[in-house]
Amino acid sequence: MFESLNNTGKNIEKYYVLKNDMVKCLGEAKVKPTWNKIDSALSGLDHKSFLIATATLTKGKTSESKILEHLYSDKKTNNKTDMNQLLDLLLKSSEYFLKICNENQMTNYNNRDLLKYKNYTNIIRLFGMKQHRPIILAMLFQKRELTEINAVLNAVIELAIKNFYFDEQKANTIETKFTDYARDVYSSKLNTDSLIEKIRKLCISDNQLKESIKQKQFPQNNSKISFILRNAYNYEYRNNELEVSSSGNDVEHILPQTPKEHSQWLNWFPEGEERNKYTYNIGNLTLWHNNDNRSAKNAEFNVKRKKYAQSGLKENRDLAQNNKWTSSEIETRADHLAEIICTTFSEYWAKLE
Repeated sequence: MFESLNNTGKNIEKYYVLKNDMVKCLGEAKVKPTWNKIDSALSGLDHKSFLIATATLTKGKTSESKILEHLYSDKKTNNKTDMNQLLDLLLKSSEYFLKICNENQMTNYNNRDLLKYKNYTNIIRLFGMKQHRPIILAMLFQKRELTEINAVLNAVIELAIKNFYFDEQKANTIETKFTDYARDVYSSKLNTDSLIEKIRKLCISDNQLKESIKQKQFPQNNSKISFILRNAYNYEYRNNELEVSSSGNDVEHILPQTPKEHSQWLNWFPEGEERNKYTYNIGNLTLWHNNDNRSAKNAEFNVKRKKYAQSGLKENRDLAQNNKWTSSEIETRADHLAEIICTTFSEYWAKLE
C-alpha cells in the first residue's frame, strides 16, 4: 500500500517514509515493536517537529526537505547496523521529545527542580517558543542535570520576553544559532554555562528594551501582559510578605477602553486615535489584586481613584495619588514600569535559575 501511494507522486509524510525504509531493511518483526513505542511517545505531537529536532542534533539547522538527508547522513538505508542505530536513536529521541513537550512526563528528579521545570515549560508555552527544543533534546541526550536545563530555560524565557514579545522580532531569526547550539551541546563542544552566555548575548540591550516597552501597544487583556506585570510587581514587593499570585489578576485599563459619552475621559482624550494610543500603552495598565473591588472599570477617574486607594497592591494605591489621568501621567508611569520590567527580566529573573 505504501509503495502504491509513493508511486502516485503524492507527498508522503517523512515519518512514514522513514518507517518504510526501516521495515525494508530490518523487517517488520524487528521494527514494529520499537515503532509502536515511538508512536506512543509522539501521540498528539507533531512528527515533523520531532524529526527536525532529531536531525538537528548532528547536522545543525534542518529544513523539512532535508530531514531524511540529514538523518541518513553517514548511514546506508540497506545496512542493518546503520538502520538499527538510527532506530535506537529515534526511540530515545521520541522519549525525550515527549518530556520536552509534556512537562508531566519528566520524572525521577528532585521535586524542587521538577516544579521549576514545569513552571518554566508553561511560561515558554505561554510565549509560543519552540526554537529551544533541539537544545533541550541535546541536553537530555547528554544527561545534563535538570538544574542545568532549568537555567537554560530561564535564559530562553528572558530572550522570548525581551526580543520576541516586547521588541516584536520574529522568533525564526534565532533558529540557525539555536540549532548550532543544539549540535554543539550534543557533540559535547558546548557546556551549559557557555550556552547560557550565548543565549543571553542574543537579548536586546536594556535601553532598547525600555523603548520597546514604552512603544508597544497592548490591545488584548491577555495572560502574557498579566504575567509580565505580576513578575514586575513581585520584584518591587520582594522585601515584603505580599506576593501577587497568578490567580485572579485581571488587567485593568485605567483610561477605559470604552469611556462613557460626555465623560471627563473624552475631555482629556478628545481624539480617537490618540485615545487608543494611550489606552493600550503600558503606562495605562495595572493589575487587580485577588480581593480588590473591580466594579468601576468604565467609571470616571475620580471614582476609580477610590477603588485604587483600597487595593491590596501598592502600585494601585500609588495611582490614587493622582488628581487626573492624562497623557502626561500615562507617559510618566510608562517610564516607571519600563524601568521595573527591565530590571525584573535582566537582573532579578536571571537569579531565579
